[in-house]
Amino acid sequence: MPIERKVKIRKASSNTTTPIISLPSDWLRFNNLTYKDEVKILGNGILVIVPSNRPDLEQKAREFVEGRMGDKKCSFCSNEGNV
Repeated sequence: MPIERKVKIRKASSNTTTPIISLPSDWLRFNNLTYKDEVKILGNGILVIVPSNRPDLEQKAREFVEGRMGDKKCSFCSNEGNV
């Protein structure tokens, strides 16, 4: 289910500087997630959100973030600052 959305970064509340973004509801439904479920966020220039109920995707996401796509080096990824 490919998805592309442009979202604004907002403050969590008026008395904090914590930034938040919202997840698309159709992505949540597709991944069988609801309010209060957890997701894992991996990042290295690009953020990847992995549903907590999909551990099979975590290794693929980690390889992408670390710049390893199978045995090939990811041409647009940096290995600096790995998660």
